[in-house]
Amino acid sequence: MTSSGDTTTNGLYLAQRLRAHAEWLQNPAAGGRMVLLGATLNNLELRDAVLKQAFLDAVTLIEASLSHVDLSGAEVARADFLNTVLRGVDFGQARLREVAYRSCYFMDAHFESAGIDGADFQGARIDQGGFQDAAITNALFTGVDFKSVRFHGAKISQCNFSECRFTAAQFRRARIQNCRFRSVSGSELDFMFARIRYADFFRASIRGTKFNNADLQGTSLVSADLAGADFRAASLAGCDLTDATLCGSRMDDANLLATNFCGADLSGALGMTREQLQHARTDERTILPNGKCGPYIRFSGAERPWKRE
Repeated sequence: MTSSGDTTTNGLYLAQRLRAHAEWLQNPAAGGRMVLLGATLNNLELRDAVLKQAFLDAVTLIEASLSHVDLSGAEVARADFLNTVLRGVDFGQARLREVAYRSCYFMDAHFESAGIDGADFQGARIDQGGFQDAAITNALFTGVDFKSVRFHGAKISQCNFSECRFTAAQFRRARIQNCRFRSVSGSELDFMFARIRYADFFRASIRGTKFNNADLQGTSLVSADLAGADFRAASLAGCDLTDATLCGSRMDDANLLATNFCGADLSGALGMTREQLQHARTDERTILPNGKCGPYIRFSGAERPWKRE
């Protein structure tokens, strides 16, 4: 562990507080839990520190650098990490309330099974690491750049991911409710087996995304670019795909009950059946799998994709 030599909290050097906290973790009757109330630790450099189960309230760590710091099980409220670099930091099982991570850089940081409420990640860059099985509510992720981040099994509600950039992000088996993904972009996204209810993907550009076996009931994908996306065995019941681009997508065994394809481009879509299109809504602006304009007419054969010459 390294820290700036003159950093004090409540009159004690931070290093002394860390030693006392380590003793407390071994024996609650000895040492003392790390409790920081309103401390200012801007520009702090901290490495390999153990802050497991610490209590931080209204602490500012602006433009700090934390490397492999253990904050697992910690309680953190109203803290400000603006422009901080967090490498290998462990927030697993932590309770994070109204924490500001604006413009932070995360490298291999972990939030597994954390409770995150009202956090602000706007403008952050998050490389690797994950939020597996985390409970995330009312968080702002606007403009975040995600690379190889895992959300497996996470419960995500009332969050805003608008204008995020996703590269190889994984949301397998995530439970996503009433979230905004407006104007997001990305590649290699994986929502397989996810339950995505009443989300908003307006103008999302996420070609080739895997939605296999996902439940997207009531989700809006208006004007989204979903070319080559895989919806095999997914439920799109009640989804709004008005003006969406779905050329070359896979629809085998998808539930398309009351799905709105008005104005959508379904040219070259694979695996669609007569029954699926009969249950969906199409109009004269819909481009059907065979490349012709709709609406879909029963027994027309328009469900069969056109073939390239």
